[in-house]
Amino acid sequence: MRPTFVAIAATTIVATTNPTFAATRHHHPTPTFASVRENQPTVSQPTRSYDSCAALSVERGAAPGQGNSSNPEALYKTFVQQCLAGQIPLGR
Repeated sequence: MRPTFVAIAATTIVATTNPTFAATRHHHPTPTFASVRENQPTVSQPTRSYDSCAALSVERGAAPGQGNSSNPEALYKTFVQQCLAGQIPLGR
């Protein structure tokens, strides 16, 4: 019983003095990879235009006239709309 108590007490002391747990206890966030990445300069994204999204749709197989028989332009128009909205990444 005594060795178990000593182990629990030692773990509690280590946990409260460890910087990670101490930061949580004092409401200071610990550095993470995401916060380090936020401080990095960002790479400028290419501008989205109708022409760049149209070219990308052809490159990725959603060319005009490639949709179903009832509406052959539907796939192309949807792709371009999603691209202009930023839902489709420009790079591979």
